[in-house]
Amino acid sequence: MAEPTRQSKSSTKTEVEGRRTASAGQAIAVVLIALLLAALVNADSLVESIEGQSFGTSRSVGLALAKPVRTISHWTGLDLPRKFIDDLVNGHSHPHVAAPKPSSTPSPSPTTTTMPARRVPTAQHPLKVWLAGDSLMGNISESFIEKASGDPLISANENFQIGTGLARPDVYNWPAEVSKEMATANPDVVILIFGANDDQDMQLNGQRLDLQSAQWQQEYARRVNQILSEAANGVRQVIWLGVPAVRRPRLNQTKDLINTIVQAAVASHPNVTYVDLGSILDGPGNSFATYKTNASGQSVAIRDTDGIHLTLAGAGLVTPVLLADVDEFWKLPA
Repeated sequence: MAEPTRQSKSSTKTEVEGRRTASAGQAIAVVLIALLLAALVNADSLVESIEGQSFGTSRSVGLALAKPVRTISHWTGLDLPRKFIDDLVNGHSHPHVAAPKPSSTPSPSPTTTTMPARRVPTAQHPLKVWLAGDSLMGNISESFIEKASGDPLISANENFQIGTGLARPDVYNWPAEVSKEMATANPDVVILIFGANDDQDMQLNGQRLDLQSAQWQQEYARRVNQILSEAANGVRQVIWLGVPAVRRPRLNQTKDLINTIVQAAVASHPNVTYVDLGSILDGPGNSFATYKTNASGQSVAIRDTDGIHLTLAGAGLVTPVLLADVDEFWKLPA
């Protein structure tokens, strides 16, 4: 009687090990994909958690890694399910869901509009300051938040997006982001800066607008006013920072035009001021300056080696000006 063929132990072991190896690889891939999706879905919470850490290298590195994830999350809409769930849990409704019903009461006669009184900030209800913009806002917001952290009357947070601006809403829709922040967080103070990436042509309804052309200037002014219309509500303080001198010739020329457009727009909105960063950071004749003397009388590098961005020391020259504007506007005690 023939004995049944026996499979060698080594062959069986190899197949089992092969199956285990493939299974382990698949498991690792599934775990990595799950972690990536979790990070994208909870990107806002991740950034907020890191922002709550003490200032230092680990916080800066963490934000540098987490903020691109948050940007991707916003672009793809993966943050929407989490926000929807949060709204249900907290009982929030979307600000644009229901339109107001027409009133049957006759409209009153026109009267003089009275601006609502500004609230008095307290330690229990401090001023909410939101700093937003392109990468120029990076060290400015970090310096401001650090300096304001010791003041119980101010609570500050930021949203700066590298490689964004008003010229490319397809990359990052700043008017929509500002509108969302005003509707949800409703900050008392908004500090903005845009322009470091806007030295480029724009698109409008499929038409190309050449950089610095009359059509380009008109459209850029419209976008600036769009953001100011979202932010300025008659009570809220809005501060728009002008772009200082840079080493890149085309951007240096364009920033002068952008600053002129912004100053004209600022004049037509209530409680909006323009802060000329050039008067703080530039050298003689509005020239690019790498070094400045700080409050301690030391010569410090105020601009990054890329010729565009500010160092923390440079941002440290801007922060006192911003804090002084906030203190004066809200009549904060010394």
